[in-house]
Amino acid sequence: MKRQYFFVGIILSFFTSCSYFDLSYTNVKIYTSQPTTIIHNEDTLRTIRDKVRLRVKRKKEPLKFLSINDDTSANYEIKAKIDPSYYYGLILTRGLSHVIQKKFFNDYGSLNYTYPHHIFINPENQISKRDHFNRRAIYFHLSIPLVNSFYLQPIDEDVKHDIGLFGLQLGFDFFYAKSHFLNIGYMVVGSGSRRKTEFESFIAHSFQFSKNHKIKSFSIGYGFTTEVHTWTSRFYDNRTQRLVIIDTFYTAWGFILPIYYQIGKSFQMGVIYKPTFYAGGNARETGVYEHIISLDVAWKIRLR
Repeated sequence: MKRQYFFVGIILSFFTSCSYFDLSYTNVKIYTSQPTTIIHNEDTLRTIRDKVRLRVKRKKEPLKFLSINDDTSANYEIKAKIDPSYYYGLILTRGLSHVIQKKFFNDYGSLNYTYPHHIFINPENQISKRDHFNRRAIYFHLSIPLVNSFYLQPIDEDVKHDIGLFGLQLGFDFFYAKSHFLNIGYMVVGSGSRRKTEFESFIAHSFQFSKNHKIKSFSIGYGFTTEVHTWTSRFYDNRTQRLVIIDTFYTAWGFILPIYYQIGKSFQMGVIYKPTFYAGGNARETGVYEHIISLDVAWKIRLR
C-alpha cells in the first residue's frame, strides 16, 4: 500500500510541477471595448469580437504589450504572480513537486509564475480587474440544488415538511447592462421519505424568470415562477391487500428570490427562495402558502 502511495505521489508531483500541463507557457485573454491591435514581442494580433488570446512565456518579469486602436495607443505592464498550482503541488506532494521541478527543468523558478488569464482594458484605456463589457453578454447557467427544503400543503393531507437532496437547474443569463441581467430558467427538485408503512415523494418542476443585479461578487434577484407540483403517497392497504398509490398534481404561482456569491470565474454558490401563494388544480385552496428553499451550486459559462 505504501508503494502505491509513493507512485501516486510521483505522478501528482510531475503534474503539479508542470503547472497544469502548461509547462513554460500560459494563455492570456485580453478584452477591449473596441477593435484593437495587440503587439506582444514579435506578435501582432487583431481582436476578434473585442478579444484576443496570447500565449506567453512564464517568468518573474511583468507581461508587456502594446494596444493600438483608432483613437489612441497605450503600453501596458501586468505583474506576474505565483501560480496556485505551485502551492497545490507543495501541499499534495509534501514538497516533492518542487524537487522534481528543480531536477528536471532548467527554468524551474519561472514555472511557478503566471499572469491573469483575463485582462480587461476599459474605454479609458485602463486595466481593470472586472469585466466592463458584460452588456449583451449571454451566459449558460448550469447548477445543482444540493439541499432543498419543502413546505407543502397538498389537498386532504397534513402540512408536509421535508428535505431533499440534489436537483437540476438550466437557464440563460442575458446582460442588458454592465451589472444587470435577466435570467430565464428551468429547475427540477424532489424529495422522498418513508413513514412506517407509507412512502411519500414530491417533485417540483419550475419555470422561472428573474431580474438580477450584481454588487461586486454578489448577485441579488427577484422575479416570478410557475411550478408544477407532484405529490405521491404509496402504502399497502391491509384491508384490501393491495398497494394504494395516490397522486396529487397541481400548479402553483409565486415569486423567486435568488442570491449568489461568485467564487472564481464561473463557479457560484447561493440560496434560492421560492414562495408560492396561489395554486390551481388539486391544491387545498387557491390562496395557500408553500415554499421551496434551495442551496445551489452553479456554473455560468459565457456563450457570447
